Amino acid sequence: MMYLPFRKSLISILLIISSTLFAQTDSVVIIENHQIAINGGIYSSVDELRNNKPSKIGEFTLLSPEQVTKFEQEGKIAGSFFTSGQFIWLGNFDDSGRFVRIDPSLIWAYVEDEVVYVQHDGYLNKLSVVGTICYFSNYDAKFIDTSKTKERAYLFNINNGKIKRFSRSNLLNILLNDIELYQKFLQEEAKKKMDDSLLDYVNQYNERNLFAFPE
Repeated sequence: MMYLPFRKSLISILLIISSTLFAQTDSVVIIENHQIAINGGIYSSVDELRNNKPSKIGEFTLLSPEQVTKFEQEGKIAGSFFTSGQFIWLGNFDDSGRFVRIDPSLIWAYVEDEVVYVQHDGYLNKLSVVGTICYFSNYDAKFIDTSKTKERAYLFNINNGKIKRFSRSNLLNILLNDIELYQKFLQEEAKKKMDDSLLDYVNQYNERNLFAFPE
């Protein structure tokens, strides 16, 4: 059984060097001079995350599917069952030792152990890039069975909370907010000198348009 304590975490903006569309875990490089201080806990909306004010703090437990099955068989699940966030069993234990699940519809993001997760498609997805524009792959979701799904990558705009598929067109729409970087992308693409991958441009955008979480 894993207990997840509340803590104030330091989340580093990550620079992922990749020659393919999707990032791999072993390609993460930390830019040490740019750190984001973000509070641990449960965030019920993108506004809470943006303002660094989780609505729930404390000790939480995240159950695996196997633990859920075991606890159900032993009658150790309290409260109602929820249809949303069907793969997210985050909560705590009452005085009788029964697991009390937090309604997944109240979980927009979750931060623990210096990792930020956002809810998408019923899973908690780990952000591989944290900044003005965040990046995640569904293969980094908690307890997902990668043998039964295709890998999909997403961009998450922390300013408006929109999550979109990671693609050239969606990236260009973001780069329009930084005309110099947008023009660089088009020029390199036209010359077929795309030394930087699409994901590199996400990191360049974040470096040029830093987002700081308030304390």
